[in-house]
Amino acid sequence: MPSRSEWWPRIICAVMLMVCAQAGQKPPAVMVWAWEQPMDLRRLDKARVGVAFYAAILGPGRDGQVSVDLRRQSLRTAFGVYEMPVVRLASYGMGARQMASAAAAVVKIVQTTKARAVQVDYDAPVSELENYRGLLRELRTRLGPDVFLSMTALVSWCGADSWMKDLPVDEVVPMAFRMGSEDPVWRNMLAAGRDFAAPVCRDSLGVTLDEKMPTIPPRQRTYIFTGWNQPETRLDELIQKLEQKQ
Repeated sequence: MPSRSEWWPRIICAVMLMVCAQAGQKPPAVMVWAWEQPMDLRRLDKARVGVAFYAAILGPGRDGQVSVDLRRQSLRTAFGVYEMPVVRLASYGMGARQMASAAAAVVKIVQTTKARAVQVDYDAPVSELENYRGLLRELRTRLGPDVFLSMTALVSWCGADSWMKDLPVDEVVPMAFRMGSEDPVWRNMLAAGRDFAAPVCRDSLGVTLDEKMPTIPPRQRTYIFTGWNQPETRLDELIQKLEQKQ
């Protein structure tokens, strides 16, 4: 029988292998967005569904820094569920210096939560797209290849000349809800069996329970925003439908 001194190296190696394996894992095919409201998602099957939880919002601060407002509402999930912190950026006033500060804040959140993935949510105006591109590149450099880097996207960014085509991210999630005046255009496009012109927009999709559901084309991953005060059965039914399409 091996001695205690012989067992320790084996245990350490096993733990390191588990950590490395988890770090390289991609999110499940269905992810539930848990926004800033009290949520109990322990009933979700952790083998099939993950949780992308609102972790913080970053806004313009003083002296080129960002302000960090962390999640305040409770969130309960099953032990071992795939969790992805979502960091939202305020959609105004983020200059180049503040983007650098934002990158540092996102990295700190990933380190604090020991997350395997992170999602950046930013409805960037055209004037800030170049700075946003710089933020995503900085995040990829600082997080390294083992952290899955996801970003949400306005559907208007998914045209043939999309500015996102060369971004160093693992995933782009077009948000097929709250689409404004062009909502009928995008819904009709999806209903007709057509997809977004930009290839980066064809792997994942975001939908919400509190709007009429668009036609969902085949996707590697679908994110579901639960909306406000929606019955649990609606979420369960949609998850089941998505799994049947896989």
